[in-house]
Amino acid sequence: MLMKRQLLLLTILLISLSANAYDAYINGIYYNLNKDAKTAEVTSGDNKYEGEVVIPGTITNEGIDYSVTSIGSDAFYYCMLQE
Repeated sequence: MLMKRQLLLLTILLISLSANAYDAYINGIYYNLNKDAKTAEVTSGDNKYEGEVVIPGTITNEGIDYSVTSIGSDAFYYCMLQE
């Protein structure tokens, strides 16, 4: 029983850590980067997006240009929640 409880707590911790995982925060937008393909996906981050969000076609992170190719399925999830 103790082992199951520890496994459950570890799983919850890992999920919560990955919920707001992102590789870059540039001009108010969070991105996950694919360094091999040089592409970026808009994702969620530490703060929810507010107001108008303009997503550029390309971004530069640490001197490398990335094409913004997608918006993650939960990128704007927190924007839809009622406060």
